[in-house]
Amino acid sequence: MVAGLGWLVVLHLRQLRERHFDSWSALAERPFELAVPAIIVIGLLMLAGIAVPRAPVLLEDPYTLWLQAQNKEVPAFSGEGGYIGGGDSSGKGSGPSSKSGYGRSDAKIGGGFEFDYSPVMTVDTSQKAYWRGETKAVYTGQGWTDRKGMETTSAAPGEAELPADKPTLEGIETKQVTQTFHILRKDRLPVLFGAGAIGSLPEWQGVSGNARLTWNKEEQELKFQRSVTVESYTVVSDMIVIDEDKLRTTRAKEAEAPIDLAPDEQLPEVPSRVSELAASITADTANDYDAAKALESYLRNNYPYTNTPDVSLQKSKDIADAFLFEIKEGYCDYYSTAFVVLARSLGLPTRWVKGYATGSNRLDEEGFRSGLGYVPDPNGAGTYTVRNADAHSWAEVYFEGVGWVPFEPTSGFTVPQPIAQPTPVATPDLPVDADGSAAQEAETAAPSGGWAGTAWTIGGVSLLVVAVGALLVRRRDWTATVWRRVRYRGATPNQRIVREMERLIAFLGRRGLKRSQHDTLRESFTAWSGRFSSLRPEFEGVLRQFESARYGGQAGGEADVEQFNLMADKIRKSL
Repeated sequence: MVAGLGWLVVLHLRQLRERHFDSWSALAERPFELAVPAIIVIGLLMLAGIAVPRAPVLLEDPYTLWLQAQNKEVPAFSGEGGYIGGGDSSGKGSGPSSKSGYGRSDAKIGGGFEFDYSPVMTVDTSQKAYWRGETKAVYTGQGWTDRKGMETTSAAPGEAELPADKPTLEGIETKQVTQTFHILRKDRLPVLFGAGAIGSLPEWQGVSGNARLTWNKEEQELKFQRSVTVESYTVVSDMIVIDEDKLRTTRAKEAEAPIDLAPDEQLPEVPSRVSELAASITADTANDYDAAKALESYLRNNYPYTNTPDVSLQKSKDIADAFLFEIKEGYCDYYSTAFVVLARSLGLPTRWVKGYATGSNRLDEEGFRSGLGYVPDPNGAGTYTVRNADAHSWAEVYFEGVGWVPFEPTSGFTVPQPIAQPTPVATPDLPVDADGSAAQEAETAAPSGGWAGTAWTIGGVSLLVVAVGALLVRRRDWTATVWRRVRYRGATPNQRIVREMERLIAFLGRRGLKRSQHDTLRESFTAWSGRFSSLRPEFEGVLRQFESARYGGQAGGEADVEQFNLMADKIRKSL
């Protein structure tokens, strides 16, 4: 474009010289005044061309087709083709280097990114889940790569069951989940996504070209040899029902596992302070499951989430070491990588997983917004819209007799997984009377004493009301706690946290902290915590607990509600 526009200037000046030589002679004496306008016009045109949104591809160029045929990432100008983890972790500054989305290259993770909220697909599912794409086992210190020479088999829609080396499940329950993915974009898919380990592929629609699909039974991936466009497909998964009591009695490292776990224990030479940190975190744990949970909790609670980490703080060549001890903030790629490195330093077979987080369910959002006591499906069944901003990475740990169990170390996220229900405890029967009704204590009759008695009664009641009112005012925190329990009687702790968050947002609006209709809740709370730095831990705390209650899929407890209310009350008092 620059060469073409420059050549037009040259042609124009040549015609001017041939047709109006006197004017040309006068301009030639002032070449600076002649060149500056041309440079300014061409520069503005180029900047405008770079800044406009990228149009849909009608005819792909040969270079792009050649790269896609080799299953390589297509480089793009001005960040249009960037993905999470596509940034340069060694770069300076904290500016975004790419846009969120699902990318293929993870050889060098780090940097920052901008959130892209354009929809990618919708998922009709019988169970809320993360949409798992692929795993990476080889950690290089800079990022993740695939294992070489792994055995794969051809796969096609309609097969009853995909071959898999499954462990012998002893007392572990699994749940069969059916999902139908509708792809909204024309982008090529490198893999087929699914909830947990995919068991079968009943059908697909609108698959372009001569698609060659392969199945890797060890990494449990359905991957295309060359990326293709897909309109829709249906998969069936067997999700493990998490039974913590059972997991605490199993080991993470199995003597004779059905798969080779050595690559999932591999680590390059990492700084000794990483393994020392892992040992100190898990010093008080008695089993492998609690050790993994301790690592998960440590990362979630000690490192703030941000899509623009300050990578100028990085000195170490190892990205996990740099995140843990230097940058100390980041997004999912940082958290999940650090978790895998810490777990492997303890000898736990662990692998890095990437795909998409659950997405948003419009029915649930409208139900909660209505404020009419909407109760969502406890399994999370429904239709979820997944956006580029939902691209995510997490980790899985192998347990003997169980298989690969997901862990979510990223702050503000909770992996949705079916949870084993505790065995109900029998309660003793209440004594009943002969007529079958429950035993009641006899009522006592109130004394009456004419007008004088009535006056004394009214006066006494009034004094009692005043005294009770004064007591309630003095003990406002206790009163608020009791009132919340009465008002939310019958609601689950998660539902109470969601409703309290709605009240807190309404209060903040009355105090002038208005939300833009285009901002997410996380963006609004990040902006508010920036304005009130002394309340930053409270703003981040209530947001983290709300996201866990609203999207986590796990039952909260009374302690979570109390903690949320304490932080919300502090925000109200300070404002």
